[in-house]
Amino acid sequence: GPLYHLLTRDARRQALVEANRVLHVGGILFAVAMSRFAFTLSMLFGDLVHDQELTCALLAELESGQHREPSTPSSSNANFTSAHVHTPLQLRRELSDAGFDVVQLLAVEGPLWLLAELDASWQNAEKKATLLQLLRRVEAEPSLLGTSAHIIAVARKR
Repeated sequence: GPLYHLLTRDARRQALVEANRVLHVGGILFAVAMSRFAFTLSMLFGDLVHDQELTCALLAELESGQHREPSTPSSSNANFTSAHVHTPLQLRRELSDAGFDVVQLLAVEGPLWLLAELDASWQNAEKKATLLQLLRRVEAEPSLLGTSAHIIAVARKR
């Protein structure tokens, strides 16, 4: 399930320990995390980082892993609630600490979500096929996982 709505490490650990408890040995867990870098990348590619309040919030988020609802409704990410945002390494560690072996971390969107014309390209069958072919090549690349807005973890109970 989505780990990003669980704001504290203790809450995420409790959920993962409970998942471990109900799975048989060798059972598979799918967990979804938001990337620590998603909001910053979104603001960079949208050229929205020149607002001082937003920049301060992004810097705090990068440091703490806590995305907070903006205080001003005019903010560009005002429609998103508070969330915990993971680095791929942190996600791997939290799963391991709860008794799972990480089988694979995969980028859900990969870097494709950053494309300015993604919607138009997605409507063109040939362009869509090319994008999917490229995404399949990079979806498990550890050095690119953080560029995806979401990361899915596939883990096995020890």
